[in-house]
Parts: sequence; structure tokens; C-alpha cells
Amino acid sequence: MRLASERSMRYWLAAIVALAVILTQGRAVAASAPLTDLAYMRVDIVLNSGTITRHVRLEEGTLALNVPPGAKCVFLTLDQASPYVLLGLEAPEGADLTQRPEGSAGYVTPKYAFVNLTGAGLTRLLVRVARGESEPFIAKLSLGRGACLGEVVLQPGESKVVAVEGKAAAGMVLRLALLVGELPRVSARAVNLVSLRRASLVIPSVGERDVVVAEYVIYSREARLVNVGDSSLVAVINVTPILLSEARYRVEGSSVIVSASGTLLVNFPDSVTVAVVEGGALTRSDPIMGMPLPPRVVAVKVERPPLVLRVELAPVAVRAVNAEGRELSDVALMVVWPDNSSSLARSNPAVIDYRLMPYVLVNVFASGVLTSSVNLTSFPSVAIIRLRIARLRVRLVDSEGRPLPQARVSLFSYATYRLVEAVSDASGMATFERVLLDCNYTIRVTLLGVEVARRTLRLNDRATLTVECRVGSVTIVVCDERGRRVRGAHVELYISGTGVIAEGTTDDAGTVKFPSVPLSEECRLRASVGGLTVLDAPLPLTKPGKYSVTVSTFRLVVRVRDALGAPVRNATVRLLVNGSDVEVGASSTDDSGTAAFLHVPRGTYLLVVEAPGGACRRVVTVFRDTYVELTVCPELMRLGAALAALLAAALSIALALRVKKRRCDIVVIE
Repeated sequence: MRLASERSMRYWLAAIVALAVILTQGRAVAASAPLTDLAYMRVDIVLNSGTITRHVRLEEGTLALNVPPGAKCVFLTLDQASPYVLLGLEAPEGADLTQRPEGSAGYVTPKYAFVNLTGAGLTRLLVRVARGESEPFIAKLSLGRGACLGEVVLQPGESKVVAVEGKAAAGMVLRLALLVGELPRVSARAVNLVSLRRASLVIPSVGERDVVVAEYVIYSREARLVNVGDSSLVAVINVTPILLSEARYRVEGSSVIVSASGTLLVNFPDSVTVAVVEGGALTRSDPIMGMPLPPRVVAVKVERPPLVLRVELAPVAVRAVNAEGRELSDVALMVVWPDNSSSLARSNPAVIDYRLMPYVLVNVFASGVLTSSVNLTSFPSVAIIRLRIARLRVRLVDSEGRPLPQARVSLFSYATYRLVEAVSDASGMATFERVLLDCNYTIRVTLLGVEVARRTLRLNDRATLTVECRVGSVTIVVCDERGRRVRGAHVELYISGTGVIAEGTTDDAGTVKFPSVPLSEECRLRASVGGLTVLDAPLPLTKPGKYSVTVSTFRLVVRVRDALGAPVRNATVRLLVNGSDVEVGASSTDDSGTAAFLHVPRGTYLLVVEAPGGACRRVVTVFRDTYVELTVCPELMRLGAALAALLAAALSIALALRVKKRRCDIVVIE
């Protein structure tokens, strides 16, 4: 039974129904998830103490199964609707367990297999799995009419393809009458060497010959015979097709009514148990090879049609986990049946009512977004849907490989059109929970408001992602126009429209170091000395390292003397911006009466000198290195001068009054 086109149609119907439900609840689906298949292989390991049953998720390739010591046999079972088939069984060293000339250790069919471990000593079993066709739950199994293909001669290294035709042909029973003692290599899907015996046969055109008869059961429509020996291989080939057709049935409550005759092969999922059979007899042997069937598979020989199977249906739980196997919260599971009915469960795990259908579609919504759409063809007690959701760890490093803390990381998903943010910790790590894998993202990193990294990529795994950011250590050296280092300069690095990204004060060597600065070509530097800006210019930061800048500052040396020309020590010299109260600096004179200002910006200033014995002021313009001498007078001298000035003023007033009086006297006499 082919279900590919039907599944595709069901998928789109499921997506439409799911979209309608989510939109009804006021939540939008931003992306659709690809349809994936979820199928399991049931493994039954029979021990003396009982049977161990487990389920292994199927993937194309070779699956390795560990076998516990003392195991007697192993049964492998795939669901009939599963899009996978079994190709073969091998020992760890690669030997085919179903084509051993010394005796087969088991058999393999597309949907089930058996390995007899008694005496084999196997602790590990390799199972080859491939994508393949689904098969009906209930199938009629029979043999067609055999045909003799005649004598075939294969030279060493030559090959021949043997094939059967017809839609109902699921494989072939291949018998080889070998005139030489060498077995060819049979390449096909699910090849079983069921018997190897010697016999005496009458072969047309050859006569009676002693031959080796090898009988194969092959579940493939064609097989290739390859002569791997050193001599010519002569064989007479007889082929009998294995016919597999769907048996019509209907489900009425807990009863399955089958309208078919002959021998039926029934392979229901794990959640279905055949309790009672009416109108037929059960057998536990494979109808073609006569070997034991797995516990879940039964063969029924119909005696009185219709055949009625009374079954017991167990509920099936579906659990959604992330890529790390942790159970997810805030998920909703929508189950869509092949008859277009659906149910929505907001619990995780969710219990679904199995209805004896070959498959269901399970749409998983995480935070309102369709993250997975699964075609569930296996129904164990708990089906685990592993979502491609994981924790994403982004490790930030600067241009020198050091961790970058306190950076803001933005993660934008093109699948959900959502933006989430995180801040890196002391180790430079930023963590995002519940990130949908197999999607495209843009990661943007900012530090102090400056973008330092941007990457667009597709996340396919949950490994830690390392992002190198345009951040590094920057050292600023401030010099004046004569190359002298400027101490005490306040340095700011800023970007217009963003603000200050680093600031500090130069040390005695005229340097200031910023250990972690966003590197940007739009960066500017502003330097100030004594509160006055001496430089504001672009400083493109293209890489970590040392940057030198030159500012217009000069030396101002002030020498203070008294009225007699002697140096005045411990005098306070203040430098103010002329016309304001802004103080640029202050200093004290030494024993020589000298005070020095090492880094004075270009401009006009007021020098104010205050000494124990006097004070003075002077306006000075600085545009180069400048030397100024100031004289201060003692307080008594200043007081005497003031009194003298006062007496002089008083005398002037008295003389003026006397002259006026005389003038008045003269006027009166006349």
C-alpha cells in the first residue's frame, strides 16, 4: 500500500486545520514546518528470565543493537505503515547472518526479523535499514507459479539479474541447482538462505547430475547473482514469486472484520492486541519460512470467512522534547487523523485515542509557532517527538580572543519573525532558550550602543557558537605640539548619536588605556585640560592598539617677586579664564618664587597671586610657552601708599576750597 501522495494531502489539510485553530485563538503561525516521519522498531530480546522490550527510533543506515549476555533470541518488528524496511542483519565483523552456508542464524523480511542467538555468542547486532514502501496491516501472503529459468553459466566476476514481475509480487523464492560447489553472492533486499542440501537431479540437456541445491527467500522483485569464485559457476535457476496483497477489512468498534481467505499476515501496532479470533486459526510461524514470528505479528489461516478479530486498543501518549531530550512546556499538539478529524491537546505529554489507522499527523506548536509536523506511523505506549529546539549558547570574544562581558546579543529568527535578546556574562556567554534549529537567524551584538558584530547564518545544531566582535584594547597617548606628554588630560571617545563609549584621564606618561572599546570608524576623540576642550576630532578605530593625538597646550611659568625683587615663596597662583570664574589650575611658588602650569590651552587668562605679604593680578595671553614675572607689595607698604593717596586727595580738595574762597573775597570787595 503506497501512502506517499495520501500523506502529502493529509499534511496540507493538517496545516490548514492547525492554522485555523491557532488563528481562532488569536495567535499567528509565522512559519510552516517540514513534514517528517516518526517510526520505531520494536526490539524483543528473549532471556531465560523473561523478555526485554524496547523501541528504537528508525533512521536510514545501520543501527547497532547491544545484546545482553545470556540472550536466546531477538525479534525485530517494524510497523506496516512505516516508510522504512529492513535490508539485512549482520554480525559486528560484517558477516551476513541470514546467508551463512553453515546455517542461517535467523531471517529477515522488510517488516520483521528474527535472530537465533543460541550458541552464536553475539553481544552486538547490526541492522541495516532503508527507506521503503509501507504495507497493509492485514495482508494475504501466498506463493505464485514457479518458473525454471534454465541453465546459466557465470564466469568469475560475472553477474546475472533475476526478477519477478507483477504488482502483487513482494519477493521470490529462488532455488539454485549448482553444478559446482561454490555459492554465488546474492545481492538484494532481505535475502535469506533457508536451506542448502545435496541432491541428484535430472537436468534437461545435461542429464542426471549431483548438485547442491540452495534455496533463498528474497523480499525483493529482483536479485543479482555474482560469481565471486575462481571457476565458472553453472546453475539451474527456479523462481517462485511471493505474492502479497492487501486484505479488505472494516473496523466496527473493537472488532476488525476481514473479507479474505487463505493465510493472512497480521501486524498491528503495539497499541493493538488481538484478543479473540473468530473464523480462523492463529499460528506463530512465518508462512513462507516456517520460523518463529515476533510477538506482535501473527499469521491466521482463514477457515470460515469472514474473519473476525476482537482487538483491545490502548491509548498512545505523545511527548514533545527538545533536541537535548528535555520535556517542553508551553506546547500544543494537534493530532489529525486520515479521516480529517482532529484534536488539540495543550498538555505534554498528550494522550491520543488510537483508532486503528495506519498513521496520524501530529503538529506541534511551541509558543504559538508551528515547529514540527510529524507523520506518526508507529504507536508504542509513548511516542517521543524530538523537536529541533535547543538551547543556544553564544560565546562572545573581542578581536584579541578575550571574553566579552556585558554585551547585548539580539537573535532574530526569519522563521518566526521574533527578536529575543540576552546579555553576555563575565565569561562572555549569552544563552538563549528554546531556539528553533534548521532555521535562518541574524545575530547582532552591541556594546555601549555600538554594533560590534552581525552574522546571518543557519543554525543546524546546538553547539556553542563563537562570535568575534569588533572590540579591543585601545591606548591613547596625548602630546602637546612639542611632543611632550600631557598629564591629567581628560579623554573621551564618543560616537555622534550614540554617546560616550570610553573616558579616562592620562597618567604621568600622558597615556590612558581602555581595555574594551567598540572599534568603529565613526569614533571621535574629545580631550580637555583644566575643563577646557583642547581637541575634538575624528579618531577612526580600525583595530586594537595605540593611538597618539596632539593637543594645543603650552607651558606657563610665573615668577613672583616682592617690591625689593626678592622671590616670594609659598605664594598661591591661580589661573582663571579671563572674564569668568572658571579656574584652569592653581599652583604654589617654590623657593625661587616660581610656579609652573605645564599644559595650558591656547587662550587669555587672569593670573591671581596671593602671598602672605601682598597680592596682585595680571591678564596674560597664552599662545606659546610663556614666562611671566609679577611683583607683589607688602601690606604695610600698600597701606602707606593708600594713606598717602588719601592725604594727597584731601590736600587737593583743601587747596581747591581755599582758591574758591579767595575768589569769593575778591568779588565781595568790588
